[in-house]
Amino acid sequence: MSRLGVLLVDEERRWPAAPTGARVRPYTARHIAKALQIPVVSSADWEPEAAEVYSHGARKPRKFESSGLLRGYRASAAAIQSILGANQAALAPTNGGHA
Repeated sequence: MSRLGVLLVDEERRWPAAPTGARVRPYTARHIAKALQIPVVSSADWEPEAAEVYSHGARKPRKFESSGLLRGYRASAAAIQSILGANQAALAPTNGGHA
C-alpha cells in the first residue's frame, strides 16, 4: 500500500535545447522516484502563464482550459483519488464479512 507519492512539475520546456535540438532534462520521473524511493504519482506541465491564474489571480490565457497544466492537474487529481480509494479499501476493517 502506497501512502506517499510525488507530484512532479515537468519543467521540460524550461531547459535549453542541446545543439542537436534535443531538450536536456536533469532528472526524469524515473530518476526522481528511484532517488526518493517513492512513486511519482503524476506530473503537470511547466506553464507559468497558466499557473499565474492560480498564484497571482492573472487573467486566463488563451486555451487555458485545455492547457497542459490543467490536463496535468486533472490527471493528478484522478490518480490521487484512485490511490486514496485503494488505501481506504485496504484500511477498512474486516469483521468476517459483517459490517
